[in-house]
Amino acid sequence: ILPVSARQDAKGSYVNNQRILAYNQVLRELAEQYGAVYLNVAEAVADESGCLREDWNFDGVHLNVAGCQAWLEYLRTHPVTEVAPEDLALCEFVCTSKIPVQHIVEQGIELMMKELS
Repeated sequence: ILPVSARQDAKGSYVNNQRILAYNQVLRELAEQYGAVYLNVAEAVADESGCLREDWNFDGVHLNVAGCQAWLEYLRTHPVTEVAPEDLALCEFVCTSKIPVQHIVEQGIELMMKELS
Protein backbone atom coordinates (compact mmCIF):
# COMPACT_ATOMS: atom_id res chain seq x y z
CA ILE A 1 0.00 0.00 0.00
CA LEU A 2 1.46 3.35 -0.98
CA PRO A 3 2.10 6.02 1.64
CA VAL A 4 0.21 9.31 1.74
CA SER A 5 1.80 12.75 1.58
CA ALA A 6 3.00 14.55 4.68
CA ARG A 7 0.15 17.03 4.21
CA GLN A 8 -2.42 14.21 4.18
CA ASP A 9 -0.74 12.44 7.09
CA ALA A 10 -0.88 15.63 9.19
CA LYS A 11 -4.68 15.76 8.85
CA GLY A 12 -4.94 12.97 11.41
CA SER A 13 -7.56 11.05 9.44
CA TYR A 14 -7.76 7.28 9.30
CA VAL A 15 -5.77 7.48 6.03
CA ASN A 16 -2.32 7.92 7.55
CA ASN A 17 1.15 6.52 7.16
CA GLN A 18 1.26 4.83 10.57
CA ARG A 19 -1.77 2.74 9.61
CA ILE A 20 -0.38 2.08 6.14
CA LEU A 21 2.92 0.89 7.62
CA ALA A 22 1.03 -1.47 9.93
CA TYR A 23 -1.01 -2.86 7.03
CA ASN A 24 2.11 -3.29 4.92
CA GLN A 25 3.77 -5.18 7.76
CA VAL A 26 0.79 -7.54 7.94
CA LEU A 27 0.95 -8.03 4.17
CA ARG A 28 4.69 -8.71 4.37
CA GLU A 29 4.10 -11.31 7.10
CA LEU A 30 1.26 -12.93 5.16
CA ALA A 31 3.44 -13.13 2.06
CA GLU A 32 6.21 -14.75 4.07
CA GLN A 33 3.79 -17.15 5.77
CA TYR A 34 2.32 -18.30 2.44
CA GLY A 35 5.54 -18.21 0.44
CA ALA A 36 4.29 -15.34 -1.72
CA VAL A 37 6.35 -12.51 -3.14
CA TYR A 38 6.13 -9.19 -1.32
CA LEU A 39 7.19 -6.25 -3.44
CA ASN A 40 7.59 -3.06 -1.44
CA VAL A 41 6.18 -0.65 -4.03
CA ALA A 42 5.91 2.08 -1.39
CA GLU A 43 9.64 2.69 -1.61
CA ALA A 44 9.18 3.69 -5.25
CA VAL A 45 7.22 6.84 -4.40
CA ALA A 46 8.26 7.70 -0.85
CA ASP A 47 10.46 10.64 0.08
CA GLU A 48 13.23 10.45 2.69
CA SER A 49 10.67 10.69 5.52
CA GLY A 50 8.58 7.81 4.12
CA CYS A 51 5.74 10.02 2.87
CA LEU A 52 4.36 10.13 -0.65
CA ARG A 53 6.38 12.71 -2.55
CA GLU A 54 4.46 15.98 -2.83
CA ASP A 55 5.31 16.36 -6.51
CA TRP A 56 4.01 12.86 -7.33
CA ASN A 57 0.41 13.23 -6.14
CA PHE A 58 -2.51 15.54 -6.71
CA ASP A 59 -4.49 15.14 -3.50
CA GLY A 60 -2.11 13.65 -0.97
CA VAL A 61 -3.29 10.11 -1.64
CA HIS A 62 -3.43 9.35 -5.38
CA LEU A 63 -0.51 9.39 -7.79
CA ASN A 64 -0.34 11.96 -10.56
CA VAL A 65 1.25 11.21 -13.94
CA ALA A 66 4.81 11.68 -12.65
CA GLY A 67 4.08 9.41 -9.68
CA CYS A 68 2.62 6.73 -11.93
CA GLN A 69 5.69 6.92 -14.18
CA ALA A 70 7.98 6.48 -11.17
CA TRP A 71 5.90 3.57 -9.92
CA LEU A 72 5.96 1.94 -13.36
CA GLU A 73 9.73 2.35 -13.58
CA TYR A 74 10.07 0.69 -10.17
CA LEU A 75 7.95 -2.24 -11.36
CA ARG A 76 10.04 -2.51 -14.51
CA THR A 77 13.26 -2.67 -12.50
CA HIS A 78 11.92 -5.01 -9.79
CA PRO A 79 10.28 -7.77 -11.83
CA VAL A 80 8.46 -10.66 -10.23
CA THR A 81 8.85 -13.50 -12.69
CA GLU A 82 7.03 -16.21 -10.80
CA VAL A 83 3.54 -15.46 -9.55
CA ALA A 84 1.13 -18.00 -8.13
CA PRO A 85 -2.64 -17.52 -8.43
CA GLU A 86 -2.74 -17.19 -4.64
CA ASP A 87 -0.47 -14.13 -4.85
CA LEU A 88 -2.89 -12.45 -7.21
CA ALA A 89 -5.91 -13.38 -5.13
CA LEU A 90 -4.26 -11.75 -2.10
CA CYS A 91 -3.76 -8.54 -4.12
CA GLU A 92 -7.43 -8.44 -5.00
CA PHE A 93 -8.48 -9.24 -1.44
CA VAL A 94 -6.60 -6.30 0.08
CA CYS A 95 -7.52 -3.81 -2.68
CA THR A 96 -10.55 -1.83 -1.51
CA SER A 97 -11.21 -0.28 -4.94
CA LYS A 98 -12.96 -3.40 -6.27
CA ILE A 99 -10.79 -3.17 -9.39
CA PRO A 100 -10.19 -6.67 -10.82
CA VAL A 101 -6.53 -6.64 -9.82
CA GLN A 102 -6.05 -10.35 -10.41
CA HIS A 103 -7.23 -10.14 -14.02
CA ILE A 104 -5.22 -6.97 -14.74
CA VAL A 105 -2.01 -8.41 -13.29
CA GLU A 106 -2.47 -11.71 -15.14
CA GLN A 107 -2.89 -9.83 -18.44
CA GLY A 108 0.19 -7.71 -17.69
CA ILE A 109 2.29 -10.76 -16.89
CA GLU A 110 1.15 -12.50 -20.07
CA LEU A 111 2.09 -9.42 -22.11
CA MET A 112 5.51 -9.19 -20.44
CA MET A 113 6.19 -12.87 -21.05
CA LYS A 114 5.31 -12.45 -24.76
CA GLU A 115 7.65 -9.47 -25.03
CA LEU A 116 10.47 -11.31 -23.28
CA SER A 117 10.26 -14.38 -25.51
